[in-house]
Amino acid sequence: MRLANKVALIVGAGERMSRAVALLFAQEGARVALAARRQEVNEETRNLIRSRGGEALALQGDATVNADAERFVRSTVEAFGKLDILYNNVGGSFRLSGFDVSDEMWETLLANNLRSIFLTSRHAVPAIAEAGGGVIVNVAASVERRLALTSAYAAAKEGVIGFTRRQAREYLDRNVRVHCICPGMIRGPLNLDSLAPIGTPISRPGNPIDVAYAALYLCSDEASWLTGVILTVDGGVDLVYPVPQPPG
Repeated sequence: MRLANKVALIVGAGERMSRAVALLFAQEGARVALAARRQEVNEETRNLIRSRGGEALALQGDATVNADAERFVRSTVEAFGKLDILYNNVGGSFRLSGFDVSDEMWETLLANNLRSIFLTSRHAVPAIAEAGGGVIVNVAASVERRLALTSAYAAAKEGVIGFTRRQAREYLDRNVRVHCICPGMIRGPLNLDSLAPIGTPISRPGNPIDVAYAALYLCSDEASWLTGVILTVDGGVDLVYPVPQPPG
């Protein structure tokens, strides 16, 4: 098992990408804490993990609130004795453009996508360092996704990438590796009957399990000499996405 004896906290646990990560991490031996606003979704994932013989904890709260972010980390350590992995998957977007975004929407998008990562990381890093080191994975978005949605969303996700790079540098001496996954459009359903990789062709729709296996590698000991990786998981769409040309 690639995550045997590891403890992972997944913040922003939901029904697609983060559920795939939670199930795969548990399958690979990790004990998993799930944190999200919607407790019913959390409990569904927790029960799926337990039904397969894994250990999981469901925590309800808002990662944009400092007290909740601190509680997520503290409760994970209290339940499982340590913390090795923090997976930040909080996000969200509105399909508006430019200055159609209200002040409230702007602040909400920045809080959900960026402040949440700052708060959870601030509390997780000491715990991960105390465990001897580990990994933080932040979730941003591919270039195509950043350009397709609002300017506030793009700003927040660009901020996640920049924050990740600085985190990786700051935490080198604490043995905390920090990475960022940038998913493209994920359309395929999560197959709960099998968590096996889907395989070729690369032109197929993206699936939550594609993101989960990327996260698994970055969080495993196989990637122990990597930090600051910005990993795009989009089937090569960024390679062919049209780049706007200047007029004339």
